Amino acid sequence: MRWEGAAGGGANPLTVYLVTYLSRKFGPVYVLRGKLPTFPNTYKGLPIMAKEQIVYWSVVSVAAGPSGELWDGLYDMQLPLDHNNNYTIVMSRPEDRPKNAAPENGVAWMNWGPGEGLNDPRNRTNWGMLIMRFIACDPNWGNSPTKIVKPGEEEAVLGPYYPRGEYTDKASFETARR
Repeated sequence: MRWEGAAGGGANPLTVYLVTYLSRKFGPVYVLRGKLPTFPNTYKGLPIMAKEQIVYWSVVSVAAGPSGELWDGLYDMQLPLDHNNNYTIVMSRPEDRPKNAAPENGVAWMNWGPGEGLNDPRNRTNWGMLIMRFIACDPNWGNSPTKIVKPGEEEAVLGPYYPRGEYTDKASFETARR
């Protein structure tokens, strides 16, 4: 979602958003995997103005647009990363959280939330939405989401940074990640 189009010109022009819609009908646990761009990790003592691929990255679980509620979120410095900068994020409701969905196991966890967040009988409680945010991408970064010109180019442009998700359940995730 580029700032000049979908956001009506009101969003930050240095920010690119990726959005996906989810449904617990496919599984109560959603696993998102990807490669995180390099960023100035000031928690680890890196300089604030270091030359990295992005300045800031985050992902949030949110309600439907009319509600505007944010359920949970993670940002770049909170993710456990492997030696190749890959992350695994598990999104579920607290009662469906796999026991091994924890930083000490290389997994970040996010609360799915209660659904669309609408105070209306039509509220879909199985509904979910994720918004990924890339802020101030280096214009020389070859896989920068700023290079996405039209829908459908995301995977080709982002390459190894393109996030991939799958549905599962608590028991299956716990068994697969032993």
